[in-house]
Amino acid sequence: MSFEAVKTYSNKTAKEHDISRFENTYGDFIDRQERAYLKKNLSKQGSILYLGCGTGRFMEYSTIGLDFSDEMLAVAKENFPNKKYITQPAHLTSMNLQQKTGQKVKRHF
Repeated sequence: MSFEAVKTYSNKTAKEHDISRFENTYGDFIDRQERAYLKKNLSKQGSILYLGCGTGRFMEYSTIGLDFSDEMLAVAKENFPNKKYITQPAHLTSMNLQQKTGQKVKRHF
């Protein structure tokens, strides 16, 4: 699938994304496991860059969210309005930005 096709799909499905993926038994299990891991392993100090933040599911653990989908970021901004967001593909993120943030959270791409 091309980059543009994935972006179009992400924009189209942004509003229903979390409902369709996590409001079922398996999705709830995965969500709880991922949150437990992040809570245990992420430091509360410094900046945390969330690459591919999508709808911002883990923005409570992050300070900056980065995603290439405007519609996904719109949902993230509704859920976590006091966070900083960058619209950009993760693979184009400068190392300078990544180095300024001590920790990174990456979703599966």
